[in-house]
Amino acid sequence: MKRGASRLLLALFLGCLSLGVAFPSEISQGCEAAFQTQNYSLARTLCETEARRGDNQASYWLAQMMLEGLGGHKDEKAALQWLKRPAMDGCIDAQVKLVGLYERGVSGNPEYKQALKWLLRAAQEGDGFSQGRLGLYYELGLEVKQSGLLARQWYEKAISNDDKNSYLRLARLYLEGNGVEEDPIKAFELTQRAANLEFPPALFMLGNLYYQGIGVKQDKRHTIILWEKAAQMKDASASYALGNLYDRGDLVHVDRKKAFQYFQQAAQSGVPAAMHRLGRYYEKGWAVARSYDKAIQCYKDASSFGYPPSQYRLYQLSLEDKSIEDGQEYLERAVRGAFPPALHELAAIYRKHGGADGKKKAVQLELMACRRGYKASCEANQTEKSSTPPKSL
Repeated sequence: MKRGASRLLLALFLGCLSLGVAFPSEISQGCEAAFQTQNYSLARTLCETEARRGDNQASYWLAQMMLEGLGGHKDEKAALQWLKRPAMDGCIDAQVKLVGLYERGVSGNPEYKQALKWLLRAAQEGDGFSQGRLGLYYELGLEVKQSGLLARQWYEKAISNDDKNSYLRLARLYLEGNGVEEDPIKAFELTQRAANLEFPPALFMLGNLYYQGIGVKQDKRHTIILWEKAAQMKDASASYALGNLYDRGDLVHVDRKKAFQYFQQAAQSGVPAAMHRLGRYYEKGWAVARSYDKAIQCYKDASSFGYPPSQYRLYQLSLEDKSIEDGQEYLERAVRGAFPPALHELAAIYRKHGGADGKKKAVQLELMACRRGYKASCEANQTEKSSTPPKSL
């Protein structure tokens, strides 16, 4: 682990101390000293010994090391248990970490009810992040009755405690008129305030508002300035959006070299749509040396995130390239993702090989694709209707 990361963990722990959490300091000095000198194996041993004796400070340090995999294997389930004591004693960082663990479902499925319990405690202590997260629970109706009004109240509290995400969440409420009167201008102002804090997602959102002319006069040139600034700060959404602009020649001249670079940046941040676009660039040899193998790998990377267009492309390529295994499975996964071309393709297979039952399934699949705007499926169903003889009376 880098020295900066260990300093961050130390700072987080000192934040718990500043809350007045009572820890027996003497017995955990060896644990803390070992951690600060990055002797994690020794620190983990010392901290576990003292944690088992009831030292909450050591319990907190031990949980941190288990979460990071320092001095031993990573163990989020055990970390969750060790975090509970310092969390009960008022350590907000421990409470927030419990929220994340319960939301991810480290013990199986997400446990939003448990997460909510710790969110409430941290939010009532004035933690801005937790207040904003609690607002999101009310906005979505997670383990609470859905309420735009309560979401707004918690977002406003979070903003007063410097939670940048809550500016954008509150802006969304004003855009949708959820719990507040619809007010695009107010939404723009909130987004602008967050952007003035150099918050990359806000810079992207502000650019999007300028692009669409929502709450402000449309100014697509300003969009590019904001998105480029956000992309420089590694905002994946901005990088992908810029890639699309340069790929299509929207507001700018077509520049596939720049588009490739932006798609690459977004893909490195885990955007599956960008991985798919890189696959197309490698497959076609646009602004980069043509590489079938790299294209396949990009499609597989995007497919692993559940991206239907890549799943369908892998199926298409598997029809001619037998080295691509599980082609039919890729098609079925794209169908489960309701990707219209995949629905249309499977309908054709049912229609050709499925008999009477297959034809019924084909009609249903084409209807799903047609509802999603896929013209070929609409035409196929229309043809099916016109060729079906009327029932005799």
